[in-house]
Amino acid sequence: DGRILASFYAFITVGVMGWAVGQIASSAISTSVEAASHVEAFKLTPESLVQMGGEKGYVDQYDFAVAMMLAMGKATQEDFDLVANRFNELDVNHDKTLDAKDLLGQ
Repeated sequence: DGRILASFYAFITVGVMGWAVGQIASSAISTSVEAASHVEAFKLTPESLVQMGGEKGYVDQYDFAVAMMLAMGKATQEDFDLVANRFNELDVNHDKTLDAKDLLGQ
């Protein structure tokens, strides 16, 4: 009888879909928890200030964000170096900011 087969199929489909949604949710939660543990484990010390902030002796929001992205494994130092190099290419007047004149090459 077709109804029995359809009922069995529906039962199996609901079970598989429930399992799939559970796996996706579990993966998302574990990723979030892992990232949070890296953030919590990161310790800001005088030595890390020197390393991250360089000669200026302090860490600004950008320096801290870079350090956190590295600690969480979201990016590598090479990634940040590529971005910094691109910024420097666009900053034609070398004032450490980008404005319309830089983008127009003036």
